[in-house]
Amino acid sequence: MRPIYFDKKHLPLMQGLTRKQGGSKVAIFQSYRELLCYAALLGYQDGVPPDSLPADSSGKDRIQWYDFAADDLHDYIFITALADTQDISILDDTSDEGKASQERNKGMEQIFEEYAHRGLNILATWVKKGYGDTLAHAIIKGLKEDGYLSETSKQEEPATDTDDKPTESTDDKPAES
Repeated sequence: MRPIYFDKKHLPLMQGLTRKQGGSKVAIFQSYRELLCYAALLGYQDGVPPDSLPADSSGKDRIQWYDFAADDLHDYIFITALADTQDISILDDTSDEGKASQERNKGMEQIFEEYAHRGLNILATWVKKGYGDTLAHAIIKGLKEDGYLSETSKQEEPATDTDDKPTESTDDKPAES
């Protein structure tokens, strides 16, 4: 498997999202790999055709495949490619059918990269719009503003009968005339 590429223009954003913010003890994402997986899913969920990476290799950086595999994040690459193509042969690059599929179409790595690039562009837009005073707030507000998260209020739990008596159901009683 080949490395996963990302656009270097997103490095400042990626660095910010993988560092501890404002006194927090944890970063939003623990690694670039985790961030790229999130970005790919966000890009896929967006429903817009994914964005291509720059063709010029000087504008790209990479993360080795085995780094994704070591953290069990390679499954996100698989599921993104499978969801995009809806063709299981995209996952098998060893069979003749899988090789033919990869020659006809983009490989799973490229599909993942394009959706991740789209997702990073979305995240960058939310930050540029000034959604919140921290990156975490920008993401949450962007998710809400763009309809990925709904504004929900706490709903009360339904009242439960504390007695051990079974409750009567009116469904099986005959209708009164």
